[in-house]
Amino acid sequence: MKRPAFQFYPKDWRSNLKLNRCSDAAKGAWIQILCVLHDSEEYGVARFPLKELIAAAGVQAKSVRELVDKGVIKGGDSDVPAFVFVPRHGGREGRPVTLLEESKGPMWYSSRFVEDEYKRKNA
Repeated sequence: MKRPAFQFYPKDWRSNLKLNRCSDAAKGAWIQILCVLHDSEEYGVARFPLKELIAAAGVQAKSVRELVDKGVIKGGDSDVPAFVFVPRHGGREGRPVTLLEESKGPMWYSSRFVEDEYKRKNA
């Protein structure tokens, strides 16, 4: 199902320490990348090399490198560890859930998008 929009939380945007350590150019690149990840077949995930993600987003590589270095965008072009989410409800931690399996090939993702998709499907 193609979604017409994604949730944007201004408070989260302004309070994200990793993102706040980035330049304005990198923040703009992040919005463009989020748009690409939103439109991906696998919501929030791009399974192609970073170079192609940069081209798809139409942003400068320098800005995206900054996002990678600061840990804003997760993943890699090879040997990407699994992404495990620990749900929390009522102040208690649930059982860990592997949302993205380990990948030998390229995989770049927004952890927020991937978590939100899991929550939507399991609500």
